[in-house]
Amino acid sequence: MIGWIIAIVVVLFVLGMGMSVLPNAHDKALERLRAQAKLAGFNVRLVACPDWMIGPQGTKGKGMVAQYDLLSDQELKPARAKCLDKELSVVEGAPTLHEMPLIMDQFEGFSCYGFFMQGARFGAYIKEPVYAQHPLKAQQKNQDFLTQLTKNLQTWRQSAN
Repeated sequence: MIGWIIAIVVVLFVLGMGMSVLPNAHDKALERLRAQAKLAGFNVRLVACPDWMIGPQGTKGKGMVAQYDLLSDQELKPARAKCLDKELSVVEGAPTLHEMPLIMDQFEGFSCYGFFMQGARFGAYIKEPVYAQHPLKAQQKNQDFLTQLTKNLQTWRQSAN
């Protein structure tokens, strides 16, 4: 009898360890968003928060942040701006970017921390919105988010050049 109890406990332990390795709904939704972003032409990566920017932890240069950037067809002047109160605040270069609005209020869970241009790349440091719902609905919301993010980035890039 004790042998059966030990066998059941061992099986449940092994099963529990296997279940803990599976991704949860949040991780799946985040992977879906990043895959869609790559298909839309974004270069997506997780980077250390730059020291000039107030990041996800509410302090300068601490934590990790998602960087979504696009490739430009021309060389861009270097520029950096942080997002404060849904507007850009220029840190380096491109004074025309100062107080440019961030028009993305409809995406809950989204935050923009900063904008950059360097070389032929321009992009934003963001907190990604995650829609952990039915994959087809989430896919449409992700597409809307990426379309609006692209419009914002293109507007900022044109304003800076």
